[in-house]
Amino acid sequence: MTPGETIAASSADIKGATAFEVSGTTVDCISLGLSGALFAWSKPILVISGINQGSSCGHQMFYSGAVAGAREALISGVPSLSISLNW
Repeated sequence: MTPGETIAASSADIKGATAFEVSGTTVDCISLGLSGALFAWSKPILVISGINQGSSCGHQMFYSGAVAGAREALISGVPSLSISLNW
């Protein structure tokens, strides 16, 4: 999370999708996406957070942005998973 800073969001062109670029951390992106500010017409049924280049196992999960994003979604009542390249 980015406390005390302004988070900017702008539309991004992805063919066939409604998409936004967000300045901030993974948790900022998840929080904004779940808030309804960008997608007021829909709530996600699943959040997939990642991809993390390193491992998210053991004590490393406490520092993983991908895990933090999945945890933020779960706290908000949305099922989630995080993906990492390494175990």
